Amino acid sequence: MTTRDLWVLAIGNVRRGGGKSLLCALAVCVAVCSVCMISGLGNAAQNAVVSEIEQTGLGGIALYADAGGFIFEQDELDAVSSEGQVAAAMPLALKYGYVTQRDESLSAGILGVSEQVTDIFHLSLLHGRMLQKNDLAGAAKVAVIDRTLAETLYKRENIVGKTLLIGTENCYDRFEVVGIIESQTETVGYLTGGRVPYIVYLPYTALDTMLGQPTTDKLAISCFSGADEISAAQNAVARLQRDHPDTVFKYENLGGYTEVFKKIVKIITLFISAVAAISMIVGGIGVMNSMVSSVESRTREIGVYMALGATRRDILRCFLWEAVIICLLGGLTGGAVSLGIFYGISRLTGLETNALGSVLLCIGSSVICGLIFGIAPARKACAMNPIDAIREE
Repeated sequence: MTTRDLWVLAIGNVRRGGGKSLLCALAVCVAVCSVCMISGLGNAAQNAVVSEIEQTGLGGIALYADAGGFIFEQDELDAVSSEGQVAAAMPLALKYGYVTQRDESLSAGILGVSEQVTDIFHLSLLHGRMLQKNDLAGAAKVAVIDRTLAETLYKRENIVGKTLLIGTENCYDRFEVVGIIESQTETVGYLTGGRVPYIVYLPYTALDTMLGQPTTDKLAISCFSGADEISAAQNAVARLQRDHPDTVFKYENLGGYTEVFKKIVKIITLFISAVAAISMIVGGIGVMNSMVSSVESRTREIGVYMALGATRRDILRCFLWEAVIICLLGGLTGGAVSLGIFYGISRLTGLETNALGSVLLCIGSSVICGLIFGIAPARKACAMNPIDAIREE
């Protein structure tokens, strides 16, 4: 029998199966649709969550002394900046304080930074400007806050030019808002189920002036693209250690927290997709049961094919292709339904799904499913003795 004859025969057998073939294809269709939906929506949600997490601005590496009280000054800043892999460096102070407007007082993390903050942290400016060199030189009482804090205090996003009372460690002063950045705490609050302190950026010189003492007990650095951040941090620590042999320095990769969260989201998505893939196996088992039943009901027919010259390989291929056709029909239908659902979700929610890759992968998996679960029935059919098969009632 030629390949064309076998394909025509397999297609004819699928059509002759009628409702049985339709139910098998429907099982595969549901399986493919479920896997596509979970995988596609999982990837879309992962991309959306990671994008939101990146808005927290976490990035760069923080250097600090193991013993408290060490203040980083210009000499240490110059030493670290001279390392070849370091793209930007700035003094950093972190204090826990509050922001007050009228009768409302909110907890906040007060960060004393320099004008290089945008080269180290990933901040998205919405209104106004970021901190500048002259702000640092004059210890200007200016602040950059995030959108969520602005909306909480004034019920609107753009409050550039407004004045806020900012305090920490029993000291406080009034600062003019010069910039509004994208929210850094909103998503983290949703994910943790609690309220996260707002973040306020001040010139570290202004923070020093308010507290009456140096506050920069950390250095924040960023590396050039492609550089090994861990190696750069270790080199910076070694340089500081040479200059201050009596002090132990350490580092912390701030961007590593975002990477860890990305990995967690990916693992969860893969786990849920793997659970959904069980439905594909269930659909394949249904196809196998149907094919076994088909072989038993067509025993005499198989014997006639063999008597007319069909080889065992021809019988094997015919039944195997029949299983593949059923699974492929179910896979194509499930893929088409999934694409339609994804299109509707994208139009209604604006979520970027980009699910074509997941759909094609699931359709390919359905074909592989047909090959795997069609082998046992096909081997049973080709192993029959022609004479005994023809005699079968």
